[in-house]
Amino acid sequence: MAGEIPLGAPIWVDSTTPDLAGDTAFYAGLFGWSARDYGEEFGHYTELLLGGDGDEGRSVAGIVPGEAPGRWHLSFHVADCEAAAARAEKLGGAVVEAPAEVGGDMKFAMLADPNGAEFGLLQPIGEGPGFKAYQEPRAASWFEYNYDGVPAEAMRFYADLLGWSVVVPPWTDPKDPRPYAALSAEGGKGEFGG
Repeated sequence: MAGEIPLGAPIWVDSTTPDLAGDTAFYAGLFGWSARDYGEEFGHYTELLLGGDGDEGRSVAGIVPGEAPGRWHLSFHVADCEAAAARAEKLGGAVVEAPAEVGGDMKFAMLADPNGAEFGLLQPIGEGPGFKAYQEPRAASWFEYNYDGVPAEAMRFYADLLGWSVVVPPWTDPKDPRPYAALSAEGGKGEFGG
């Protein structure tokens, strides 16, 4: 599945939480997800799965112990994590965690956009990590960015960095000074958020 996710599109989402057991149980009850804890070696990073907790389970998200308040982090698919992080800095973003190889199956960096919103860049290595269930019931399917201003202006950074198409949908009120913007990867294919 990760190989089918277009470059620039969301490829993974995970959450930090001060209550790993409680939050894992909450999402299991809400969505029917199961969990696979990778143990102390990986900081008890827990993969959330759709369709079972064995090999039949398909990855939908991750959750890991962290400080309060818990937060969700979205990562985007890139071909070259180092090059994308360097480009993000040139575009006005900041590197929060430098690109590094993780677990032998990905390169990852955490960045902040010019408005301070944090996001990840993820370059799979081989089969690599990423959504194994995506845009289907009980899996991640739509992502929103909240901005107090004109959304298309805030999205220029991502369009330049990740090749997004940012379009004001025809159903948006033309008199609205801050119209909604729809986001898609690869030249308008694969709409994933707004």
